[in-house]
Order: sequence, then C-alpha cells, then structure tokens
Amino acid sequence: DGLANSSRERPRSGTHRQNAAPHADIDAEVDLPKVLSKVADGVHKVRGTLEGQGASLGKDWRKLKASVRDSADAIRTMREQIDIPKLLNALERDAKADSNFFAEPVVIETKPFYHMGNYGSQSAPFYTALALWVGAVVWSSVVKVGVDKEEGYSIRELYAGRLLTFITVGVAQAVSTVFGNIHILGADTANPLASVVFACLASAVFMTLVFTVVALFGQIGKGIAIVLLVLSLAAGGGNFPVEMSGEVFQTINPYLPFTHAVNLLREAAGGIYLPTVQGAVIPLAITLIASLLALFIFLPILKPFSDGFTNKVHEAGI
Repeated sequence: DGLANSSRERPRSGTHRQNAAPHADIDAEVDLPKVLSKVADGVHKVRGTLEGQGASLGKDWRKLKASVRDSADAIRTMREQIDIPKLLNALERDAKADSNFFAEPVVIETKPFYHMGNYGSQSAPFYTALALWVGAVVWSSVVKVGVDKEEGYSIRELYAGRLLTFITVGVAQAVSTVFGNIHILGADTANPLASVVFACLASAVFMTLVFTVVALFGQIGKGIAIVLLVLSLAAGGGNFPVEMSGEVFQTINPYLPFTHAVNLLREAAGGIYLPTVQGAVIPLAITLIASLLALFIFLPILKPFSDGFTNKVHEAGI
C-alpha cells in the first residue's frame, strides 16, 4: 500500500507541475506589456527629473563656485590685514573676565606712603608754621625790639643780645606747640624728635626775619611782617596746592620761608624723605643767614631813619 500510495501521489505532483507552467507563461505574456509601459513611464519621469536637477545643479554650481572664489579672496585679504593668531587668541578669551573688566576697568589698590590718619594731622604742619610766624609777629609787638645804647657795647652787640632773647622765646614756643600737637590734640607724628627740631629751626628763622625787619624799619617793619604773613597764607601751599592759586602766588611761592617751613614740618609728621628735607632746610638756612647779614650790615645805616619815623609817630599821638 505504501508503494501504491507513493506511486499514486507522484503523478499528481507531476501533473501539477505540468499544469502550472502554462498558466505562468500565459500571465507573463499578458502582464509584460503593462510592466514595460510602466517602466518606460518611470524612465521618462526619472529622465525628466534628472534633466531638471541637472539644470538646477548647473546654476547652483556656478553660484557655489562664485561664493567659494569670493570666500577665498576674503580669506586671503583677511590674512594680509588681520593677525590670525591674535584674532584666535581674542576669540579664546574668557568672556566672563572680559565682562568684569568692562564693568570695573580700574581696580584701585591703595598702598599708603607717609601715612597720616586724619585731615587734622595733615593740616597740623601748616597751622604749626602759622602759629610760629604769628608768635614772632606778636612777640615783636609786645616786646620792644630797640635797645637803649649802653656804654661799652656797640649797636650791633646790643641788638645781637636782644635777638638771642627773641630766638630763645621762639624755640620755647616751637617746643610747646609741637608738644600740644602730639599730646593734647593727638596729631599723628611719624618722628616726634624731628618735629621738635624742625619746628625750632622754623621758629628761629621766623623770629630772626621779623626781628630784622622791625629793627631796620621800626613800625613799618611790623607792617612788612604782616604783609609777609598774608602772602604766606595765600602762596605757601599749606591747605591746597599752590598750582590752584594765581600766577603771582605761584611765582613767589619758592621764595617764601613759610613754604619751606611747612614742607619741613610735613616731613616730620608723615615720614622723612631726605631730598625733601634738604630742599627745605637749605632755603631756611639761607633766609636765616641773609636776615643776620642784613641786620648787622644795614642796622647802623637805617636805624636813625627808623627812630626818626617812630619819634614822629609818638609826637603825633598816634
């Protein structure tokens, strides 16, 4: 049976194959023209698309070529005119740091030199010099500058003795003024000893100068001392820079002993800088020497005229 079944089934399969082949051939013959027609239509569409794309690509290619040429020219020009490494460095900068710089372009770092803690301490040298000058003027008005002639002494010797009295008082007022600045007013002073020495020198110069003009010119000399005081206040550069004053005051500033006295006292208050000290001591020493020379040279010559003027003032009852 198995053999019979097998033999019976084989013809069926063979018959199936023989019957299928003719049907496939018939379908292919029937559908082939349609397929070819569709393929032809597709080829025509693809061809049209490719032709359109080719034309468009040609236009775009010409534009692209022109753009590339322009870009190359721009790059060559940029290379000639711009430092590329610097440009790259600028592009690599920290944007936050740059924004902080533009927000605060200057950062002030304060490093004090010759520090004085408050405005009063900064003004103390000026007012100390002013006090010494006023003290000299007041003392010349309170105490008689002229000396009665005594036997055995020349006029120069008598006035030299009186001048020593004035200088002694000047030194005493300098010491008391500096003491008051430091221990009573509490002014900052970097070098108290130098402050005392410099104040004594300035007071001695002021006393000698005022004594000389009063001894030579009498009552007129007191007026000269007041005029010098007023000029010193305006041109001495005490409370504000002399450059802010008029041209006249800027011109006379270096010739006023008051200017150099203030500068010298400032050195003791804020801290000593030797060139500045030398630049102040030398003019004060020259003023002191010039005053002494003028006193002893012109005193015998001018004293009769100043005494005559003083007598006339007394006779007039003024």
